[in-house]
Amino acid sequence: MSKPRRTVLVANDPSESNDSYEDQLQQDVTFAYQILTETDNARTFALCRSQQLDGILLEFNPPYSEKQEFLSQLKAEMGENCPPIIAIGSNDIKIAVWTLKNGAADYLIKDEITPNDLRLAMRKAIENAELRTSIEQDRAARQASQKRNLELAEAIPEIVWTGEATGLINYWNQRWYEYTGLSEAESMGLAGASIIHPNERDRTLEKWHQAIATGEKFEIEYRLRRWDGIYHWFICRGLPTRDSQGEITGWIGTITDIDQIEQSEIQISRREQQIRRVLDSLFIFVGVMTPSGVLIEANQPALTAASLQPADVVGKPFEETYWWAYDRQIQSQLRDAIERAAKGEIIRYDVKVRLGENQFLIIDFALVPLFDQTGRVEYLIPSGIDISDRLQSEALLRESQAQLQQQLAEIEAIYQTAPIGLNVLDRDLRFVRINQHLAKINGLNVEAHLGRTVRELLPDIADTVEELLHFILETGEPLLNIEISGETPAQPGVKRTWLEQFIPLKNGDRVIGISTVCEEITERKQVEEALRQSEERFRNMADNAPMMIWVTDPTGYCIYLSKSWYEFTGQTETTGLGFGWLDALHPDDYNSSREIFFQANKDRQAFQIEYRLRHQNGEYRWAIDAASPWFSEDGEFKGYIGSVVDISDRKQMEAILRESEERFRTLADNISQFAWMADENGWIFWYNQRWFDYTGTTLEQMQGWGWQQVHHPDRVEQVVEKISYCFKTGEIWEDTFRLRGKDGQYRWFLSRALPIRDEAGNILRWFGTNTDITELRETEIALQQTTERLNIALKSAPITLFNQDLALRYTWIYNPTFSFLEQEIIGKQDADLVSPESAAYLTQLKQQVLDTGIGLRKEVKITQDGKTAYYDLTIDPIRDSQNALVGITCAAVDINDRKQAEEALRQSEDRLRMAVESAQLGTWDWNLTSNELVWDACCKAMFGLPPEAEINIEKFFQALHPDDRDRTEEVMQNSLKRASGGQYDIEYRTIGIQDGVERWIAARGQVYFHGNGKPIRFV
Repeated sequence: MSKPRRTVLVANDPSESNDSYEDQLQQDVTFAYQILTETDNARTFALCRSQQLDGILLEFNPPYSEKQEFLSQLKAEMGENCPPIIAIGSNDIKIAVWTLKNGAADYLIKDEITPNDLRLAMRKAIENAELRTSIEQDRAARQASQKRNLELAEAIPEIVWTGEATGLINYWNQRWYEYTGLSEAESMGLAGASIIHPNERDRTLEKWHQAIATGEKFEIEYRLRRWDGIYHWFICRGLPTRDSQGEITGWIGTITDIDQIEQSEIQISRREQQIRRVLDSLFIFVGVMTPSGVLIEANQPALTAASLQPADVVGKPFEETYWWAYDRQIQSQLRDAIERAAKGEIIRYDVKVRLGENQFLIIDFALVPLFDQTGRVEYLIPSGIDISDRLQSEALLRESQAQLQQQLAEIEAIYQTAPIGLNVLDRDLRFVRINQHLAKINGLNVEAHLGRTVRELLPDIADTVEELLHFILETGEPLLNIEISGETPAQPGVKRTWLEQFIPLKNGDRVIGISTVCEEITERKQVEEALRQSEERFRNMADNAPMMIWVTDPTGYCIYLSKSWYEFTGQTETTGLGFGWLDALHPDDYNSSREIFFQANKDRQAFQIEYRLRHQNGEYRWAIDAASPWFSEDGEFKGYIGSVVDISDRKQMEAILRESEERFRTLADNISQFAWMADENGWIFWYNQRWFDYTGTTLEQMQGWGWQQVHHPDRVEQVVEKISYCFKTGEIWEDTFRLRGKDGQYRWFLSRALPIRDEAGNILRWFGTNTDITELRETEIALQQTTERLNIALKSAPITLFNQDLALRYTWIYNPTFSFLEQEIIGKQDADLVSPESAAYLTQLKQQVLDTGIGLRKEVKITQDGKTAYYDLTIDPIRDSQNALVGITCAAVDINDRKQAEEALRQSEDRLRMAVESAQLGTWDWNLTSNELVWDACCKAMFGLPPEAEINIEKFFQALHPDDRDRTEEVMQNSLKRASGGQYDIEYRTIGIQDGVERWIAARGQVYFHGNGKPIRFV
């Protein structure tokens, strides 16, 4: 056997011979080598580009740089397509390492290499390169195959899935997500089993686990819930995938919608029954045969007359059936008639048929062919009429024949005018017959159907229909009650639903066509869905309603009790339905309630009963049972729908309310306020006695809207407008106005009215009060004026007010100091605002108040950014409604001017004291803030008083000479004004208070002022 050929390029120096390498390689037992040699690098590159090389033998001789550049350039240019390179060189480790790092497959030492080493190295290099190429090709092929498989799975109209060997699903195609509406997370593993119908879920999972354990193919039918909650029948099939050792590596399968097939089986069964009823209603004998003579149908009279069952004759050649099998000549005659009829001839002759042992009947036998639209015989219709009496009356015979023809015509007329769609398809799924009703459903006339395929005429439903029809052609089995949805040319864009019956038409065992019965059920499906939703909403509403709900039929028989009835009474459906609910009534209420119920049912009138109903704990509770008859759209009485409400609490409340109303009236007539009540529309029907005592009116004068008579005319229109609005909207009413008393005087009242509502929120009545606030209003006015004055004073006073929380953070401030803005202080602590020393002292004082709960007052010195200020600081605790400390409130009065004045005054007093002591002058000091007046002994002597005498400003004016008193007071008042500079200079006379001596006094003084211009001291 010849060895595979490989091409090797030997690239060495011109001085070296290639013969030895070629001889050594040609001795290889695996490959036959074609050796190419080249010494020039440029030509070597050209060979690499033009030749399909399997390997390169490259000699590395000093200097190495040229070969290194060649190797690097060759690898860079050819990349992955570069053939394996065997380098041969000296025993230089660095060169060997470099060549291997830069792409050489192997490095051989020239002085140590043997021919076998060379052949082995080249063979391994080529085999490894080919193996890598093969692996890459396989990987690319697998990736392409996987891509094609995925594209195929996504293109398949069925649901496709794959699973792991353990049975956990790891892939669904897009059809799954479109049908189920699930996400990928909700579908993987076994999570997708959640949408299998509960009746089939356990069976499906059990069979799936069995398939995984045995490795057998998996197939099962079940219902899957669609995204809109509708279940469809599907068949799920799965096969295991295996590796080369036969081990299961995974599963792959499909899920096919067979819902229409399930429904078709029901439809076909119905159609067969309809055909049989038609045949059974025909006179004497009628059947249906294939053109080959196999009996498909026979009407019941023919079977009954011979005591036969359908199984005795259906599916058999007609001549071999019991009626004919008594004589070979008769059978031969019939066989000949069938063959002629199959060719299109109508056969008719008189013949004797067997009905029983030695019992025969002469019939007028006819064999009529039925043709399809192409003129081909589709069926044979055998019929037989008893002509025993024909000899007696030929007229009767003709009448019988006419009757038979009429019946056949009626069958055809029924076919054409039936209110359901009928058609026949051949094996190519072409229309060979169709009635008017189905043609109208499809939106095309009858002629447009004939000879055309389902796909040509109805492409929107072709995929679904063809799958079903091919199944029938292959199996010969009918598909009944199949629901198909889609669009037809009759109503493009409108989704419609049809109920289909597909029945195979056979010639012997061969299916030659398909008969279809089609009924449009679009409206029925819509009605059924609406009814289902309506019933679901009713039951959900009834079971969750705050009352018990019941429904009866026209006889009064209870057919439904809500869940709340069973929970209340402890009854079950067995004991409660029918008339069992009456057993839960109190014995004393049983007869009367039963009589009212049955009489109302008889009269078909609404009724309402109050009775005691037994709770499941044995206690009887009062309930109110109310119901109304319900009728269908055509006026038919359908029964009652009623509700039962537990009113025990209401009964108790009514008793309590009666007692409460008595107490209320007693209380209302004795409270200090006026009180009144109105109905839901605002008509006042009651006032307490206080109203009449004040207004001097009567109820007759005041009821309704008569109260306007005692309102002040200035506001009565506004009051009426506002209270009318509240009566209309149900909002709480509040207003302030004046009412006239019986003395003719008006007083201010605060009036309020609240709506009283029932459990449903409906307004039952209004309750209102009028509170005399005349004194309060006068107080508010005075307080408002005081507040305005206080605000003016605060704005002009050197005072800062603020609050801090328990963490001593500022929460509110008025008139900040040090040019701070309010937003710069709120939320901060003293450490964030002033010097550390000032902050520490302030924190100590404030924390003391928080710890003790006792306020304090201190003069404090505050430094901020090198500026110093003095404040009279008051700190008080703040408490909440439970008397718990929640913070502090502080007032800081700027006393910088006072401090400066005090310092200046102290210095002045020192100087003055020295001057006074040397000049024997009298001095005084009048504190204008505290009104405290201080005189020294010399000053007291000038006013005729001893040193220990008490002095005040009143005594000063008392001692002035009457002629000088007004002038002196005028000069003093002028000095107290800042514009005067505070200078005081006057001469006046005094009359000694105790010694009565008249003296002339020269007085000079100075008034000192606060920074705000207010005089604070006079010396």
